[in-house]
Amino acid sequence: MAASAAPRRTHREGPGERLVEAVVLAGVALLAVASVLPLLPVAALAFLVLYALRTRPRLAWALALLCAVPALVAILVAHATRGTAPVDVAMGYVDVQLAAAVGLTRAWQSGGAEAFDWRAYGLAVGPYTAAGGSLLGALAFAFRSSHGGSLSDEMKDKSLPFRDAGDMAQAPARPMSWAVPNTVGRGVVSLLSAPPGLGKGWWTWGMLRAMQDGDEFFGLPVARPHTSPGPLARRLGATPKPLKVLWLTEEGPSFGETAKRFGIAPGLVTVLQRQDVAATEWPEIVALVRREAWRRGCAYVVIDTVRAWCPQAEQSNDQAAAAFNLARKELAAPGLGVLFVHHDRKGGGEYGEGVAGPNNLVGSTDVLIELRRVTGDPTARRMRVSRRFGDQDVTARLDGVRYVVGTTPAGDQADEEAPPAVPAHLQATLEAIRRAGPSGILRKDVQTATGAAWATLSRQCRELRELGLIAETGTGSKSDPLRCRLTDAPPATVPPTADPEYVRYLNSNAWATKRAEILDRADGACEACGDELESGAAEVHHLTYARVFRELPEDLIALCPGCHRRAHSQEGARPYRPGAPNLPGG
Repeated sequence: MAASAAPRRTHREGPGERLVEAVVLAGVALLAVASVLPLLPVAALAFLVLYALRTRPRLAWALALLCAVPALVAILVAHATRGTAPVDVAMGYVDVQLAAAVGLTRAWQSGGAEAFDWRAYGLAVGPYTAAGGSLLGALAFAFRSSHGGSLSDEMKDKSLPFRDAGDMAQAPARPMSWAVPNTVGRGVVSLLSAPPGLGKGWWTWGMLRAMQDGDEFFGLPVARPHTSPGPLARRLGATPKPLKVLWLTEEGPSFGETAKRFGIAPGLVTVLQRQDVAATEWPEIVALVRREAWRRGCAYVVIDTVRAWCPQAEQSNDQAAAAFNLARKELAAPGLGVLFVHHDRKGGGEYGEGVAGPNNLVGSTDVLIELRRVTGDPTARRMRVSRRFGDQDVTARLDGVRYVVGTTPAGDQADEEAPPAVPAHLQATLEAIRRAGPSGILRKDVQTATGAAWATLSRQCRELRELGLIAETGTGSKSDPLRCRLTDAPPATVPPTADPEYVRYLNSNAWATKRAEILDRADGACEACGDELESGAAEVHHLTYARVFRELPEDLIALCPGCHRRAHSQEGARPYRPGAPNLPGG
């Protein structure tokens, strides 16, 4: 019979062993605390000083490096004083703390802590505390600044970046990096708006294909941005690399199909689909996009659409401003270009009034891009650009994957200036208005001539206005009935004050606010002759009626009464067309 295996002993820890283990662990913890604790006050002080200065992240890292130099010098001096070789710098501080712990223990056992040489301990630890604490504080501030740390309002007020306006006026203009001139650029927030189904996505794909090929887009040169290595990086062989576009889309599988249709090559567009981050809120999305855009080498961010990614922006002016200003602060300010894609309301409108949602959607953007259909050519689009960098109005048609200016469909020999085709259901109404001649015709008389119901006639007149074929004046009241006329019939020259709507506008709160802004800009002086304006004598003059009721600041000027009279006498009778667009200078 085989011998049975010897029973295996089971080790059981006694209370004495556990006590020893606890004492050892406590000693290690005490040594760790003793090693770090002297650094903390100096580190906190250094952090608070840098925190109050509110430097930028790059400057914070520079300060951290500047702190590193005296830190290393102080440690080397301390080791030289103690006779320790520089190669032991890494362990020097631990050696000092360990020696202090042993000395304190012996002093306690021999006659109390007062026997410990606190002065010698302070002189040994002091250089490490000053150098290490400063370095830790600077590194902590640099890390916080690089990760979007914010300051209290009180500290922000103490560090506002005030500048002299005269110096700013004399400084050279900061060059802009544009993908499409004055339309989409780095550091710029653009808003693309169009009616549903008009091809906002295709417009964006066409721009990206032009960026990929270095081609024109709506007759404008397109450039793809590249990295700019510094002098040292260039000496080491670094070359500029093309940057990408980060596209936040609400589309699903059709997104890839459209990319294939436009021939988008790999390496240009990085995509984030809404369905993959459906539960993520807008502020978190912006923070993630900022980090990923820089990490992935992107220069532009396309947000398609506002309703899909930040729907709160359509709820109120405050929410619209908050959503767009967050993108401006976190994306555009650091140098990314931002393009929001949005849609028009069903009723449409001019100069941004057709954009769905609150007014701050337009007010919070730098560039407004509006797309419109072109009658007679379903492949053409009219692009109107307005707001901060100047106006543009360009029409181009989609030829394959490019929006080309000045081409007509194959086989179409029609004159570009030929009047657009009129749908059959509008021809009777248009003919009745045409027969009335330049003076126009009341809408109720058009109803009598055509026999159409009033609701039907109203809809037809609206469609004719959208086609640019007719214009209507009047408010529709009994004293001011609606009058229709052809837009190509030159109206009689009338003063603006002959239009009741214009008179009501001059008595409205909207005009009072706009007038006050112009007078505030003038700062008590006539903007023509420079004479001081007497109280209550300042007058605001229209330089153009192009945007009457929706004037821009540059359309108005504050004048003294004499200059106002001279302005009207020099201009003569400028034709004012109530109820229709008024061209500049006319």
